[in-house]
Amino acid sequence: MLQILLLVALIMIAYYLYDQATLKKNLQKKNTAEVQHNPLMEALVDINKKGRGDIHASNDGWFTLLYNDGSEMDNHLTFLKEHGYEGDSRSWKGIIHGALLLSDPDILDYINMEEEGEQLAIHSKKEAVLQSVARLLAKIKEDETLLIEAVQMAELNDKMV
Repeated sequence: MLQILLLVALIMIAYYLYDQATLKKNLQKKNTAEVQHNPLMEALVDINKKGRGDIHASNDGWFTLLYNDGSEMDNHLTFLKEHGYEGDSRSWKGIIHGALLLSDPDILDYINMEEEGEQLAIHSKKEAVLQSVARLLAKIKEDETLLIEAVQMAELNDKMV
């Protein structure tokens, strides 16, 4: 009788492990498919893509991504103002927030955004996170449709100024 119980227990454990492995495999496939169909997610993980802004390290272990759209040759100041937004760092704080909600909201847990006049400062303990945000910024800058989607998402979350 004990042998039968042990055999049943082993079979149940084997099925559980098989289900967990299958679930993990399916999740990985789904995540890969999502990345391939979401240009913002692609930008986050594309280490060959050049980001926007400058990343600086501080002595206390923090990193800061500085971005000023007004100083960019292809700035969106006029575009944003025409649509009723300030177009300064407050707007870009909202745009990045919206873009992260559309791509990887978990990143919001690893960053702190501050407006410093025309310049947006994004702080993190993880430099790789800021590199991803810089690539996301570059993708938004090159695709007006993605910019509009990020603005709309920011509006829905009361983050757009």
